[in-house]
Amino acid sequence: MTDDLHYRVLKQLEAHPDGTQRDLAKALGISLGSTNFCMRAIIDQGWVKVQNFRRSDNKRAYAYLLTPQGIEAKARITARFLQRKRASAKSLKVEDQRNWPRKRRRTDKPTMPLPRPDPRGNPPGPLGPAAGGDGRP
Repeated sequence: MTDDLHYRVLKQLEAHPDGTQRDLAKALGISLGSTNFCMRAIIDQGWVKVQNFRRSDNKRAYAYLLTPQGIEAKARITARFLQRKRASAKSLKVEDQRNWPRKRRRTDKPTMPLPRPDPRGNPPGPLGPAAGGDGRP
């Protein structure tokens, strides 16, 4: 199972400890069989404690409670997620710096050549010789 799925399961169980596995599957957008597999795994790891509602009319009703180990696991998963996001943001920043041109300094040469004066003395520009004119207005 991925950290993302573990985190989503733990978060959902923390918010709705009395929900069913079917409710959990629907909230996570995964199959009931996958939910059951995931629940067995986190119960075996000691992250969740299962309590049966003895006074309930529905004897199959359970409460899924996060244990202190489950709360720590959720915090560790969250920390790993944040580390991955920071590393990803840092690599994107480095990539952007490589791909974007650096800022020009006063000592840098201009990126476009300056227009050369016409040997006949005509000003450069739309009325200059490059535009086909003779330079007169």
